Amino acid sequence: MNWSGKWLLSIALLLFLFNFVVSREGVAVMLLDEHTCPQSAWLPNRNGFRYVHGRRNSLIPRRTHIGGFEFPYIYSLKLNYGNTLHFKGKPEEDVDYFEINLLAGDLTISSKAIVALHFKIEFNKNQITLNSCNYNDWSNNHPVLPLTFSRDQPFDIRIHVKPEGYVLVGNGRKLYTFEHRFPIDIVSYVQVRFAALTLIQTGGQDFRIPYNANFPNEKFRFRDRMVISAVSDGGEFKINFLNQLNDIIMQFYFQYDKKTIVCNSYIRKRGGRPQTGKGFPLEAGVEFDIEFLNRLEGMVVTINGVQYGIFGHHTDYPEKEYLSMQVIGNVQISALQICPGD
Repeated sequence: MNWSGKWLLSIALLLFLFNFVVSREGVAVMLLDEHTCPQSAWLPNRNGFRYVHGRRNSLIPRRTHIGGFEFPYIYSLKLNYGNTLHFKGKPEEDVDYFEINLLAGDLTISSKAIVALHFKIEFNKNQITLNSCNYNDWSNNHPVLPLTFSRDQPFDIRIHVKPEGYVLVGNGRKLYTFEHRFPIDIVSYVQVRFAALTLIQTGGQDFRIPYNANFPNEKFRFRDRMVISAVSDGGEFKINFLNQLNDIIMQFYFQYDKKTIVCNSYIRKRGGRPQTGKGFPLEAGVEFDIEFLNRLEGMVVTINGVQYGIFGHHTDYPEKEYLSMQVIGNVQISALQICPGD
């Protein structure tokens, strides 16, 4: 192999190792991805976007062997306020419980570990137990919640990292706010045991409403896909797509009292032809994911994984004129990502 080939191989090896953290036990642990796009992604950076090249891991989570018959999911991460940890999956068959742990100092619960959050779903006791641990010293303050998960049903769990604590959400509904007992910046691993995951990711920031952002390269192009995770306790909110003149060339108006989603435009302050979606798949206080996919035939809207409708463009140049976005009204955003179409 010539010198150029060796150089390229060295660079490739460094990039490969950059995605790993090696624990004190010598186990290589992958860094947790910040998005669910198949390849690269644009992620929010205050009121703009930053580009994330590629993925560190496959879309389907992989287990880590830590010895014996232990094959939990373990990923390295760094937490910031505004982040959300998102888990989807199903309990393993015939288990009495499954658990999520936020750890420091070790990959698993041990005498060398700090457990900043122990989130245990116990089917055998019909309860959820929350706790923390400081080097095998478990706290006596361990909140117990009613069981809201089923052994044989998929789950969707989100942990919002807020200054007041870890806000725990199960299947869209808030369960509890677990106050911080350790600084969040010491947390270095997330571990999931006795569940089969289909998704695990981190991401998000502190979004202020109204939220305004220019699209990457000032375009939301054909085949670009934007996913917004949010919650509203009722009332109404709007998601607007704007052009260079700040005209609203596509608006989605969510009204909980009327249970309607109306698509319209307001160009030079004149309303266009409204399009009303069928049904209202949102519920006050329940978190949701809404996806916008820009296609030639219209804006394809998907809510919680189910296609809601295709809404015709109100501009003759839908590939070029969607330059910025705006979210206003009674809604809280927890995460946002744009998956480029090419």
